[in-house]
Amino acid sequence: MYIMAYLGNLTGPYDGRDELVICRITLLNDRSIIFEPRLSHNGYRIQSKIGEYLAMVHVWDDHFTPIYDQLEVMTLAPPIPETQSFELPKEDVTQFVSLMNIDYASDFDYKTICIEYVAYFPEGTTCTSNNTEGQTSQCSADENSLFHFSIPIEFNFVAPKISTFHLRFRVRSEDYWGRQYVAGYATLTPLLSPGRTDYRVECWRPIRVGDNASELRELFIGQSVDIDFLNWKEDGVISRAGLTTQSSGTLHISITNIVQRRDYMTRETLNHMKYGAMFGRMGMRSDLYWRIMKVLMEFEEAKRQLLNVRANQ
Repeated sequence: MYIMAYLGNLTGPYDGRDELVICRITLLNDRSIIFEPRLSHNGYRIQSKIGEYLAMVHVWDDHFTPIYDQLEVMTLAPPIPETQSFELPKEDVTQFVSLMNIDYASDFDYKTICIEYVAYFPEGTTCTSNNTEGQTSQCSADENSLFHFSIPIEFNFVAPKISTFHLRFRVRSEDYWGRQYVAGYATLTPLLSPGRTDYRVECWRPIRVGDNASELRELFIGQSVDIDFLNWKEDGVISRAGLTTQSSGTLHISITNIVQRRDYMTRETLNHMKYGAMFGRMGMRSDLYWRIMKVLMEFEEAKRQLLNVRANQ
């Protein structure tokens, strides 16, 4: 007995090469059953040209050894314990959290596409999330020719002052014959103001008009014109001057920013955050807590004034 799956594009023509055997079950002497590959509580990760799949094979029978609960098996990380800790950026440093969500793409003349991205940060900015480049899985178009990605990408970075960063995108496609195409290039310099902003990013691709050899190459082999767009002029402005291009599609992207800096918070709030968690763990009464907090806040103010006097001498 074979358990099989079809991992191809459901909206396109059927391709037998996209069939895959998930598990083979063999009965021996009416007494033993062999599973190939053997059963695993973590499942099997399967790579395809559309994306990554997780196949789970279980035996739900009381005569066999019981298996763990499926929800328990799928838990990727232990629950986060409750704490009273807090995190603040250093002095004279601004901390940014930018959540980029690639919502969907439209108007591309391909059935499946994937998106490569690279983020460039200015000098003096440190990206702590270490995800300045990456690639999405392939996405197929629906009946309205829309590619719904809905892929969130979070950038965490710190800078000595309010700055910005630069995003570049390359949209790629691969057909059933393995031919590679660049569906478009795009750039985006998002605003770093707090809150959410929606962007409509227009893509373009270079072409060679009237070149029969290029047209034949693109028809039978793949993309005939390509540029090293992601590494081209890392710190400069991308220009299409001197290139023959055409519009190829649109990326719809939303970016939500969170900005934190010590200057944005009052000194009283910082002192409460500094001492409140410590007193909470000690279990002090509220009246005693506020008395101690008043003394500590007066001490912090006196310390600040003393440092200012020393700095002016």
